[in-house]
Amino acid sequence: MNAHSNTAHKFPPLLEVRHLKVHFPVNRNLMGRPRAWVKAVDDVSFAIHKGETLSLVGESGCGKSTTGYAILGMLPPTSGELFFEGRPLHSGDHQSRTLARRQMQIVFQDPFASLNPKMSVGQSIGEPLKASGISVAETRQRVETLLDMVGLSRSCLDRLPNQFSGGQRQRIVIARALALQPRLIVCDEPVSALDVSIRSQILNLLLELQQELDIAYLFISHDLSVVRHLSDRVAVMYLGHIVELADAAELFAHTMHPYTQALFSAIPRIEPGRKRDRLILQGDLPSPLHPPRGCPLITRCPHRLPICGESMPPLEDILPGHGVACFRAAEWYRNRSPQA
Repeated sequence: MNAHSNTAHKFPPLLEVRHLKVHFPVNRNLMGRPRAWVKAVDDVSFAIHKGETLSLVGESGCGKSTTGYAILGMLPPTSGELFFEGRPLHSGDHQSRTLARRQMQIVFQDPFASLNPKMSVGQSIGEPLKASGISVAETRQRVETLLDMVGLSRSCLDRLPNQFSGGQRQRIVIARALALQPRLIVCDEPVSALDVSIRSQILNLLLELQQELDIAYLFISHDLSVVRHLSDRVAVMYLGHIVELADAAELFAHTMHPYTQALFSAIPRIEPGRKRDRLILQGDLPSPLHPPRGCPLITRCPHRLPICGESMPPLEDILPGHGVACFRAAEWYRNRSPQA
């Protein structure tokens, strides 16, 4: 975790997401009107501060990547509000939105699919600079500097992506994301497609760049060991909702939501002689096309109450900075015990 973890909240957020919803139409009729909607992201709110890392974790299909794409403008939000440095991204003039979005970039999961196989490394990294009207000479100079920053030789400039390893390609993708000097980078599973031996190198590179450039990360991952190492704060998503959000150290020590408890109990631990208490949720993940009424976890939760099937529990702070969306959260807090 970086040095901003204790100070970030003293300042206004870099990015603020309010009640974001992303619904996809399905089963259109003959008139082209949708008969139903897939609620991929359903009323999500959070903030990211300057220089910090907020991680989004959860099962596949919970809406993590969709949230990131909506923030970047790659998917149109159904509703909600997005603010970058206090400026709205969902309204206002086109030029202001464009300038704000230039301050946000993305690093995708698969570095090979992220690069044009017919473009050299220099062309790929320099493309956003060229699109911004920067001269050829200045672009080349900037590309060389970026290669130095990500630990690649300047001799790579004229080589093609297929001449590099997976880890080297991800370094190229990171260099391209840095080209326009962004304030926020969405990291969408940036190491999951890499060999285990390379992952730590890329994660350490991201941390070094963050400390040097004061970049904020929205880190999307299902690897909780990586999240624990990298994050300042962690938001747990389930079926399009954030069910728990807290500082990383606090969350890994004291999970309160039943889904977070089940998710974190699956983390492998090497503790000889100590029996692990594994919490396994029964049943299958509901479809976002037909989500359950009330709490999204009600069909799998062993602690459900009658009220859970009537209304969605709000994400409320049980203690400062630790929000939980559960009607029994206060009870979890009273009975909580260290888990890490």
